[in-house]
Amino acid sequence: MTMWQARGGEHTRRAVMRGALAAVPAVAAACGGGADATPKPSAPGEMAGKLSLALVGGDQQHPPTILEGFRAKFPKVQIETISGAWTPTLDKVAEMVAAGTPPDLWYGEDGRATGWGPRGWIRDLAPYVKRDLKESDYYALGAARDAEGRLWGVAGDLQVVALFYNTSALGEVGLKPPTPDWKLDDLVDAARRLTDPAKRQFGFFAQPNYITTSWYLFPKLFGTGVLDESGSKSQFNQPKVLQAYQALMGFIERGHAPPVADQGKYPFAPAQGAEGRSALSFGIYGAMANPAYREHTFDVELVPTGPATRWTTVIANVWVIGKASTMPDAAWEWIKWHSQAEQQTARASSGTGLPMNKKAADEVVSQAPAPPQNRRAFLKSLDFAGSLGVNAVWQEWRTAAQNELIKAFRGEVSLPNVLQETHRLVQAELDKFYKR
Repeated sequence: MTMWQARGGEHTRRAVMRGALAAVPAVAAACGGGADATPKPSAPGEMAGKLSLALVGGDQQHPPTILEGFRAKFPKVQIETISGAWTPTLDKVAEMVAAGTPPDLWYGEDGRATGWGPRGWIRDLAPYVKRDLKESDYYALGAARDAEGRLWGVAGDLQVVALFYNTSALGEVGLKPPTPDWKLDDLVDAARRLTDPAKRQFGFFAQPNYITTSWYLFPKLFGTGVLDESGSKSQFNQPKVLQAYQALMGFIERGHAPPVADQGKYPFAPAQGAEGRSALSFGIYGAMANPAYREHTFDVELVPTGPATRWTTVIANVWVIGKASTMPDAAWEWIKWHSQAEQQTARASSGTGLPMNKKAADEVVSQAPAPPQNRRAFLKSLDFAGSLGVNAVWQEWRTAAQNELIKAFRGEVSLPNVLQETHRLVQAELDKFYKR
């Protein structure tokens, strides 16, 4: 996903998804409920038919040159495309699934794919990967793999979280740039020194209502997760989660981060309408595609080590093949084509994501123009990165958590009370799938 985009229209999306899910059993029954057979390779010249392809995220994430090259390689395959912004296009896909006419191939976060698979929307790609791809050549190739070994999607690109910092702001207060040895206490101290009301500058852009860079990440730094290792049990009621959120909220309470209600006015890279800025921020790789960054002086470093460990988030945006597809081999050829270094490098030119192909990723971080100078920090971060609590009900549990946690971050309800209720609500969503 273009993850830096606001997750607007969530209520509408959930309504669409609920309607689609009601129709899924008919789709799954028509396609058979067993494991997908091991595919046999097809030669490009032999492949013919109509392939429907949903390019979720539009041209920015899917450069036309990649599609043009695929068409040239497979001239007998007629391609129909659906293309557009992330949320509206995924809503369209859900509507098509509900109508029994899903596309052959589409795109979404790994957490969505691990929910689509058990519901019969998409195919297990493990047999294709075993046949055609060498996992050591790619990053996060198994990101959408479930506990049974089924692989529900193959990454198109990665979103990795690192620490962004305004180099000019640090220089103004005589603060040395962050280093890989920074601890969370160093971030707290830097945020204090960088906060300057006269300049309308906050030290740290806390973003407590953003799962990727805040409320999922911070507990990991304190040595726990909001879900257990199985992904079926909530841990929002654990003491370390409380400590982590107290640390996150502390930036706001001390006045070193924008209040939740005003955080949009003080982003890390000021855009039109901003009243000020924040000098430090956790951010994903794709944030750099935001036009506001082009005129911004910044660099990146590893996320500081927390009280318990170092950890950061990696999200794999993955290609999936519809269960009902009549052209699964052609759909797989698209995924395989897209995974090659040449296509990955072309895609990365827009800056929307880090290539999943290791050769392409190394080339991009080595040759992409600054800023940031230290782009390789994103690759180094993959050594200690983890997924965003993906499971079969990722959409449901994270939405329930977000809607409740925001009450504490806004100061409407005490944090301990919010965490108890969040625990109850999240466990209820998990139980709907894991205890049925």
